[in-house]
Amino acid sequence: SEAINSDSTSALKLICAGRIWTLTIGFTLAFGSLFSKMWRVYKIFTNKTAKSVIIRDRQLFSITVLLAVIDLVLLTLWQIIDPLVPLWSDVGFATVRRQSNMLIRDRYLICTCSNIAIWIGITVAYKFVVLIFGAFLSWETRSVNIPALNDSYHVGLSIYNVVIFCTIGLLINILIPVTPETAFVVTGTFIIFCTTSIVCFIFFPKVKSKLNPTTSYGLSRRIHPEVVGEMRSKIPETLGSE
Repeated sequence: SEAINSDSTSALKLICAGRIWTLTIGFTLAFGSLFSKMWRVYKIFTNKTAKSVIIRDRQLFSITVLLAVIDLVLLTLWQIIDPLVPLWSDVGFATVRRQSNMLIRDRYLICTCSNIAIWIGITVAYKFVVLIFGAFLSWETRSVNIPALNDSYHVGLSIYNVVIFCTIGLLINILIPVTPETAFVVTGTFIIFCTTSIVCFIFFPKVKSKLNPTTSYGLSRRIHPEVVGEMRSKIPETLGSE
């Protein structure tokens, strides 16, 4: 590999940084907002005291912002200490071919840095912790059956999809010698599929609930009958709507 000596270096550096920044922060904003909502449901239905727990929307926003700030700190340190730079790299196979008495060597641009494996490892580890936290909330709120509040089943499916497809995509890019075009197609396809499936899992049930209002605020049979009326009266207060 060798450095790029051209007027486009600055623009390419911005593209390299932008790719990792948008993917990292986008992941946090998507799952952070879901997990903060599930955290409110968890706090409501695990409250063992007679005092109502009031969790307002601004508290949920603060959780998502906190997760995003951690991303910003990590990415800023990465950008300052060991920024991503564009480099030319030779394709690992079929690098030279003859055409019209010329030797053509296939090369492509990569975004890399001195310790890219370490930085990616730290980022992935942080995201893994966030997913574990979401899986815990999903499991703990699995018995709550209030469609307006609980998304544990659908969030669980979203986590499953992300873990499976990220693992498959990572293994394909590491273990199988693919061309840059193939790697781009595989990565892009998995990202689009994951994001689309998450949107479908989360919003389709809500659309169905809106079209069929009789299913809204249904209470699980696992909840004791005499507390149903009390819970119905506390839900609006507990949510802390302003």
